[in-house]
Amino acid sequence: MNNKSRLLGYVGAGFLLLSASSAYANISGKAFRDFNGDGTFTSGASFNETGVAGVTVKAFDATGTQVATATSAADGSYTLSGLTSGSKYRLEFSWSGSWLKAGAAGGTSVQFVQDGATNADLALNALGEYSSPADPRMLVPTYRAGSGVGSTDPGIHSFLRSSTGLNANFSSDGTQGTGPIPGNDALIGQVGAVWGIAWQANKKRAFAASFLKRHVGLKNGLGYVYVLDESTNPGTVVGSFNLQGVTPSNGGSAIDLGSVCRDATCAGTGGRTGIAADYVIPVAKTSPSVDMEAFYKVGKVGFGDADMQPGTDMLWLVNANQQALISVDVSSDTVGSLGAAATVKQYPLVGASGVPTCTGGSLRPWALKFSGGKGYLGVTCDAFDSQNKADLKAAVLSFDPANISAGFSSVVSFPLNYTRFASYLPFYPWMNVDAANTPWFLPDGAVAYPQPLLSDIEIDDSGNLYLAIMDIFVHQTGQDNYKPYSGGSNLITGMATGDFLKICKVGSGFAFEGETGCPVNISNGTGPANGGQFFEDYAGDGRGESNNGALAFLHGSGQIDAITMDPHGDVPLPSFPLWSQGMSTYSLTTGKPVNAYELNTTPDSSFFGKGNGLGDIEVLTDPPPIEIGNRVWVDTNKNGLQDADEAGLAGVTVELKSGTSVIATATTAADGTYYFSNAAGTSTASKKYGLAQLQPNMAYTVHFPPTVTLSSKSYSLTTATAGGDTLIDSNAPVSGDVAVAASDIPVEGANNHSFDAGYIPAAASVDLEVTKVADKSSVKSGDTVKYTVTVTNKGPDAATGVEVTDKLPAGVTYQSHNAAQGTYTNGTGIWAVGSLAKDAKATLTIDVTVN
Repeated sequence: MNNKSRLLGYVGAGFLLLSASSAYANISGKAFRDFNGDGTFTSGASFNETGVAGVTVKAFDATGTQVATATSAADGSYTLSGLTSGSKYRLEFSWSGSWLKAGAAGGTSVQFVQDGATNADLALNALGEYSSPADPRMLVPTYRAGSGVGSTDPGIHSFLRSSTGLNANFSSDGTQGTGPIPGNDALIGQVGAVWGIAWQANKKRAFAASFLKRHVGLKNGLGYVYVLDESTNPGTVVGSFNLQGVTPSNGGSAIDLGSVCRDATCAGTGGRTGIAADYVIPVAKTSPSVDMEAFYKVGKVGFGDADMQPGTDMLWLVNANQQALISVDVSSDTVGSLGAAATVKQYPLVGASGVPTCTGGSLRPWALKFSGGKGYLGVTCDAFDSQNKADLKAAVLSFDPANISAGFSSVVSFPLNYTRFASYLPFYPWMNVDAANTPWFLPDGAVAYPQPLLSDIEIDDSGNLYLAIMDIFVHQTGQDNYKPYSGGSNLITGMATGDFLKICKVGSGFAFEGETGCPVNISNGTGPANGGQFFEDYAGDGRGESNNGALAFLHGSGQIDAITMDPHGDVPLPSFPLWSQGMSTYSLTTGKPVNAYELNTTPDSSFFGKGNGLGDIEVLTDPPPIEIGNRVWVDTNKNGLQDADEAGLAGVTVELKSGTSVIATATTAADGTYYFSNAAGTSTASKKYGLAQLQPNMAYTVHFPPTVTLSSKSYSLTTATAGGDTLIDSNAPVSGDVAVAASDIPVEGANNHSFDAGYIPAAASVDLEVTKVADKSSVKSGDTVKYTVTVTNKGPDAATGVEVTDKLPAGVTYQSHNAAQGTYTNGTGIWAVGSLAKDAKATLTIDVTVN
């Protein structure tokens, strides 16, 4: 007996009834600042990433209905509750602040998870806060007395942040230093005196702004900014540009950084008596000088601080002379074109909305910082006219760099006549002494008369402020130099006594050291709130207030670096050398110094000893990587949207094109995700076709194959842009080409995970052949017969849910069966075979007895 038929395979369906006793589960995770860009939350002894509060998390079920929402707490954690056990969900994350960008792969803003997941984390990348490498180089200006003409002495040093001990080029008490020797990135003969340093990570360039320090020469003039190529270690000076006299493109008066007279033409001018020698700085750094006019202009002319605005190619500088902010577009790769008038804007501060009015003196802007999409400016009221310490004040102002006309807002403000650690050395009003007409009142020898200038600002991962206050007196006096008037032969040496303050972020406001929410480590009644000090910022010689006015912060490190006099830390040095300058590193947990690196230590007065021989300090981190992606999925219901229950499609080859050239490929993972990145070690980090394979502000094409066959199953692209939300709908048209506009990845760190593609399975096409054969051709009552049923899939696709129905004929009685695959039910005659690949077969035998 022989029976042959052709059947089509089909997918079986099932359902689940829910009742009041159904199980529920939660989904949880953390939103965090991904400082090292690896997509994973890191917390440890030496590196800690922080949570982000206020992130909204929404859960959508398979029908696209929002079923739960949560908001991340202060530590970034969140929990979505009341979800159905066994169900899958699409999570959508949203947050405020355009300065926070989606992080790297592993925690993107749209995720597909099952209930019970505890690691649905969101990585966020804050522009300008990328902490790689883990041990970056630092850049700091250094000074030597003398005109600097032709000098081959170091003008800008670089060294690793982990450097410790005494620079091996120096000795202390006869003991040679064993610490690393810093690199000489610029010579004094190339840059003269500079202070503010800004770092343009994407072009590996540093900018150093001219600074007036008495007894130290300028290379060119007060308006010059020097450009360093730091793609090598050490870096090199590659050019400069001059902003003096430039007419800003946004209107207003020409930029004027002021002047200082240091030649014979100055003698007797301005009501002062003196000869040419009183103004000229000797070339020989061992010769004392008067440098008369410079004394009166330190902190009042030239540039103050400099900083790059994160996510842009905008360099910002403080114009101390005109009391203004300057912005310069430095996007050009051609150094000679930098500083052109069309790229320069200036914003006067005096009279601007929100800028404080100083009583009894003038406004002295200097410190500059960008963080969280805002700019921060530190200003000081100098009490120059009144000489009343009550008029000495400082403030941190915030502003929108994209809309400065909107004005400034006060973040914190405080008086500067507070009690200090060295109680016998309060801050004094800026000197109003004309040395030509008034007897010089300071004694000979070592002198101190601290005059404050809020000079640097850092903001940590929790939003706390750290302020450095520079003592400008030591920039006015130097070491072993003449007093600023004619005819004197006695020498004076300035002793720096700056300050270092922590201001804690408490709720929506701030608290000073010693106030509620801002603890101290030294309860000595000092500081703006008379509550004491958080940092143990005393010098190696035991003197208090050793900060020289410059700070640097590496996000995630839990530490802050400061330029100090006679630095020291918990790491033992050969001794505590006096007359030295370097970097002290402090714990943000304990306020104690944990490391020290001494750059200079020598009784040679040309190094300035305790007279502040170093300038600003800058961390040279890498530019954050760019990443685009992210998911290819099976659009089961063909609606063009990534529904919660639709699985990712693995094994699809996606191409990244520049023009018509394929510059990289990526294969989708098991969950359907794919990524292109220019991070070190990735396939797209290398160079090909003469360009880095993924760069910001450039157009690309992501190509998805219009059709694809995987495991003998065919797929074609679904409907494009069905929902109007690029994060969850399919972006690929029938061609498979998705345009990546330059604005989609405008800057480093601007990861974009909106390039998704859905595929529809092609209609199943299977040819199932069924045969049934008996082992006997003639039978009599009582005989046993064995039927053999075989089903074969002739293709071309795989078959699922295959069932064969074959009831036994009348006149026989079922005895037993053996199914090589699936299950057979005698009563119904249904053989549930299940899945059959192309060309696969399954066999069923049934034994019966003839009645």
